[in-house]
Amino acid sequence: MSGDQALQSSQAFGKLERGADGSVLRWHPLIDHMIDVAACFCRLARCRSIRRAMERSAGRKLNEQDIARLAVLVFLHDVGKANSGFQAKRWWDRIPASWPVRISAGHGLEAFRLFDVPSAAAAIEPLIAQVCTWGAACDSLLIASISHHGRPIKDNPGSSVIFWNTQAGAYDPSAILKAIAESALGLYPLAFQPGGVGLPDKAAFGHLFAGLVQLADWLGSDTRFFEFSGPGEARAATAPELAERAITTLGLDAEDWRERLIATEPDFAGTFGGFPPHPIQAAMGDDNLGFLVILESETGSGKTEAALWRYLRLFRAGEVLADDGASPRFDILAGDCRNLSGAFRLCPVHPWPRAVGSQSSPAIAGTKPPDRHSVLPIQGAARRSKLEPSKGSVIAVTRCRWRCAKAAGQHA
Repeated sequence: MSGDQALQSSQAFGKLERGADGSVLRWHPLIDHMIDVAACFCRLARCRSIRRAMERSAGRKLNEQDIARLAVLVFLHDVGKANSGFQAKRWWDRIPASWPVRISAGHGLEAFRLFDVPSAAAAIEPLIAQVCTWGAACDSLLIASISHHGRPIKDNPGSSVIFWNTQAGAYDPSAILKAIAESALGLYPLAFQPGGVGLPDKAAFGHLFAGLVQLADWLGSDTRFFEFSGPGEARAATAPELAERAITTLGLDAEDWRERLIATEPDFAGTFGGFPPHPIQAAMGDDNLGFLVILESETGSGKTEAALWRYLRLFRAGEVLADDGASPRFDILAGDCRNLSGAFRLCPVHPWPRAVGSQSSPAIAGTKPPDRHSVLPIQGAARRSKLEPSKGSVIAVTRCRWRCAKAAGQHA
């Protein structure tokens, strides 16, 4: 919302932008933020590699009703922000006496306590009653969604219910919870149609779902893509387009690159500057090798190019999304990154994403940071070895192991 539309005491924010003095310059409605994050999850679930990982960890195919029901759980990731303590954060310093509580609160553990407050529980009951019909896993998946900031949240009997207090003429958490329930019921009608099977209850799926909620929240909180809602904006109508832009710009959906690679069908020489492949490099083009390949060869034999060629073959086939290179030495990895970037400049698919150092190696010599809007499907990750080898032994015993996929059933 623009600065001339002040945040009223009866309204709930999801995100704030403050000035240097702590005053609220702009605010983003709580329900609109919840819509943003759910839209990101739905778009992520359409990415080939992510959907494959979801279905393999679930042990079954996921249909559109499954995705809609999961989207509702993602939508509820910030339901705890409706509490009066969290909404008190609109004040930078002193909370006024007219507010329901005089101390601020978080929104994770506090979400559990709303069910202990009759007025709050009754407000959201129409939605929760429906969610509870989606199988035994819905409870743990909702907890995973609420735990999207990392460590799993566990109920604590000692936590207070005061943060769900209301104040006549001021803020009423129950009114916000009622609006949240009505929004979910209206925005995701497929989720509430009768029938369907229970949501996946496998632990692996729960872990993956928690990670996807966290990723969706990161994306939906990025104001480069999700600016705060404007006056009169129907966020449910605009959020899917914003999510599409975020996920395609960041390279999380690589189908466009893959389709162009299929159309061009590059050969090894064309990809690597006209050099014909060595035998080990040519062997990496065999589509019958399987998902996991370990290649050991002497220094200078072309293992980097062999691994990259294998990656391109698997990427073209839609079997992998990203290639991760590991080395105990930053200087070795820096050279690998330069080799990868050079190869992609020669690849007939343009524009192709650059190879970059990961956050674990932000200062790799000779590599450039990614563009402002770049999270790329090719990423070199350096990891320091606890045992630093001597300079002479590095060349003598260097062995490069490239994991071209996470292995069948595990790669994403």
